[in-house]
Amino acid sequence: MAYAALYTDTAVFEWPAFNTVRGSTELAAMARGNWASLNDMDLRLTVAARRVAPDHATEFGAFEQSWRDSRGVRMTEFGRYVAFLLRQADGSWRMDRFFGFEDSTRRPSAARAGH
Repeated sequence: MAYAALYTDTAVFEWPAFNTVRGSTELAAMARGNWASLNDMDLRLTVAARRVAPDHATEFGAFEQSWRDSRGVRMTEFGRYVAFLLRQADGSWRMDRFFGFEDSTRRPSAARAGH
């Protein structure tokens, strides 16, 4: 799966809604099991800061993930993330650590629509 190719073989993905996932094989399974079922999913990242060194980089930011639920209602989740990337021997970059969490200061758009 293309999503898993973004990560190192030793990568760790942490998200409070999921069990911690380790390695590209588990990342591919997590993406298939959790995100493949989200209809019309869109993910937008807003990078707040990026620090780059010769062999690693750190990125901090916010995200907005939206999808249509099984009833066709558009759902949106807002959150924050930090990613730690490692430069590979071929000069490319892969994520080695990712941590994200929902931002409790923003309510999903479906909840706002009911008010």
